[in-house]
Amino acid sequence: MKQILLLILFCSGIISCKAQIIEEPIYSSENYGEDGYYFKDTNNDFNRFEGTWVYTNGTTSLEIQFVKKTNIHIQDLGDNFYTDALVGEYKYIQFGSTVVNTLMNLSANHSNPYEYNIIGDYISKYGDPLCGDLCNPNDIVITGGWGDPERDIEGSSPEFYMRHYEEDGVEKIYIRFKDVGNITINNGEPQEHTTYRLPLGVYTLTKQ
Repeated sequence: MKQILLLILFCSGIISCKAQIIEEPIYSSENYGEDGYYFKDTNNDFNRFEGTWVYTNGTTSLEIQFVKKTNIHIQDLGDNFYTDALVGEYKYIQFGSTVVNTLMNLSANHSNPYEYNIIGDYISKYGDPLCGDLCNPNDIVITGGWGDPERDIEGSSPEFYMRHYEEDGVEKIYIRFKDVGNITINNGEPQEHTTYRLPLGVYTLTKQ
């Protein structure tokens, strides 16, 4: 009986060890996306981006709202890990008319962060290749993906690059929306949409 009890305790210990989550900083981990890890925003860099940001050019404007999510369990396409992430939604107005507005989706508590239309899940800092010549020593760069809830474009792969900085004491973000995919044609027929309602390009937004 004693031997059985010891065997049970030994097996329980092995299971516990296997289930243990390894915590690593999100910005320096070479294991990002590997099962069994928690990729943590250890320096709270995502916090700089939280809140409301606005770009205005005449009657055209872009508003983005960001919220930080912590310890999210990613179980998608065979993945099984935890991460912190910056999620966001946006409203784009052109010539005074609203073209797209997803801001209400930010209030939803999605268990899957990819159900938000903007998700930043990687942090780069001064000296990292992603920062390039654009980064100053105190700047933070976030990269990730974005989308349009009404336009699922096959072959498209929309990404963004975003840098936080201060100018004359005012917080700003520089954000570049781009598509690194290759839009496909099905059976010789073009897709209904080949562009997103938010135009690709560079925007500079100010903290509100």
